[in-house]
Amino acid sequence: ENYFQSGWKEDLSGTGLTYSYERKLNFVQAPLLLHAFAGSKNTRYFLNIGPQIGYLLSESENIIDNSKVFEQHGKIVENKFQYGIVAGAGLEFHLWKTVLGVEGRYCYQFSNIFNDEIGSYFNTSSIQAISINAHLLFRLK
Repeated sequence: ENYFQSGWKEDLSGTGLTYSYERKLNFVQAPLLLHAFAGSKNTRYFLNIGPQIGYLLSESENIIDNSKVFEQHGKIVENKFQYGIVAGAGLEFHLWKTVLGVEGRYCYQFSNIFNDEIGSYFNTSSIQAISINAHLLFRLK
């Protein structure tokens, strides 16, 4: 289970306007990953791939100069449940009872945060993310 924060920023300050908008979305996610690895006893390369589900815990907005109003401003996320696919590759070092690793990961959500029926404002509003993750594991035995 993972905690994940995503969102976006809109900034038109370069156009001479003071308009700025920011939205943050906080999710709990649960991936089910196939973990394949190769390498030596002390150094391993690995690949993770599989489906992922998530649920929106909270959201927040910040608007500066709300004279510009777009469809997504003030709109509550309509689909709190998310599902998608995740894939990543990384490297681990196994040192005595400790494992130190780093992974690059890409996530694509098939579901949209806003409704996208024919005639609606949004064609798509799915979340995509690239992340770099580090982990430190301790063996108990």
